[in-house]
Amino acid sequence: MGYYFPPLHYTSGEIIIDGRNISGMDPDDVRKSILGREISYIPQAAMNALNPTRRIIHFIEDVMHAHEPSMSKKDILAMATERFQVLGLPPSVLQKYPVELSGGMKQRTVIAISVILSPKVLVADEPSSALDVTSQKMVIKMLRDLMDKGFIKSMIFITHELPLLYNVTDDIAVMYAGQIVEQGSAKEAVFTPLHPYSKGLMGSIIVPEEGLREAKLTAIPGVPPNLKKPPSGCRFAERCQYVTPECRAHSIDLRAISEGRAYRCILSEKQMQEAKSHG
Repeated sequence: MGYYFPPLHYTSGEIIIDGRNISGMDPDDVRKSILGREISYIPQAAMNALNPTRRIIHFIEDVMHAHEPSMSKKDILAMATERFQVLGLPPSVLQKYPVELSGGMKQRTVIAISVILSPKVLVADEPSSALDVTSQKMVIKMLRDLMDKGFIKSMIFITHELPLLYNVTDDIAVMYAGQIVEQGSAKEAVFTPLHPYSKGLMGSIIVPEEGLREAKLTAIPGVPPNLKKPPSGCRFAERCQYVTPECRAHSIDLRAISEGRAYRCILSEKQMQEAKSHG
């Protein structure tokens, strides 16, 4: 998010938001001009993100005063009440303390606060984790409504549950050991994964979608590499059933096979099928 305090400090790299590099910017400038408007964030531990001694409306007042100092508390309350109603949240929540809300309601409230300024990009980090199935469904519906109603223009949804992404996103990028190993449309990534790790992910979880629910569960052997000293070759090589000496010899680049579709592997889909049949 480009917002950090000592002992954290910026050393190198870039964070590009809408063509603007916010890396190394003053944290106060980032907070005033970037956070909330350009990009916003739903933390993974959203249910523990709110100070239990403050009412919900106070969090919204803090956000608005940082960006609109002249806005009165009356106007903030009116705006927050309208926004909560549009998102299907009872306005009475605004006067409650976080400890008075259920897990699902607290999660949805955190989401509402995160998008109060209608950011261009919303980063949702495991927004449905630690919730029961009913609460998960409500959270996902809320995120879709935010897109449909224009409160957010785009969303980066981070999760380990690929089938969940199929119902939320347009495109999926699968990461392993700090690298993108596959990217494509949601339908392609879920139903026709190309990279061995993506195949392993889909084979290790129960998928309710028709055509996949009958598949037997399989485990991915081994453990991820130590990223302090990543391997020189393919980072998935030690766990891959299709590994060759060439895989370990040098780093592997993303291979584009069509517009928006790519995977990080030297083997073609045909070669993987042949290796599997001979195995």
